[in-house]
Amino acid sequence: MFLFTYGSLKKGFKYNGFLNGSFIDNAKTKFKYSMREYCDSGFPYLIKEEDFHIYGEVYEINLEELQTLDMLEDHPKFYRREMIDIILENETTLKAYCYFLSEKIIDNKKPFDNWTIDMENRGS
Repeated sequence: MFLFTYGSLKKGFKYNGFLNGSFIDNAKTKFKYSMREYCDSGFPYLIKEEDFHIYGEVYEINLEELQTLDMLEDHPKFYRREMIDIILENETTLKAYCYFLSEKIIDNKKPFDNWTIDMENRGS
């Protein structure tokens, strides 16, 4: 099974060590979503609003890793895991799990499409 990561699970970020699975490729979402920062916390979330194709990474993981990630992401209370369509850099399309924010929050933060670039622009 595959996991699409877009934030702190990506290479070089805080929680990447939880991914023992194999890195497959850089990727983007087939459909558009909205990625924003959660309450000035320094980590992103996705919601189902059509702003951008979201850029991230795809990993092949096993059931044990998925269960560990579900605990880390507090699925289904904080984040909700869903299957979405992903396009790899080589244009191959596959289905991968992805975490979306479970709760509905109202904010006026500007959405973005690439967490790595957004963090670099902040100097983090």
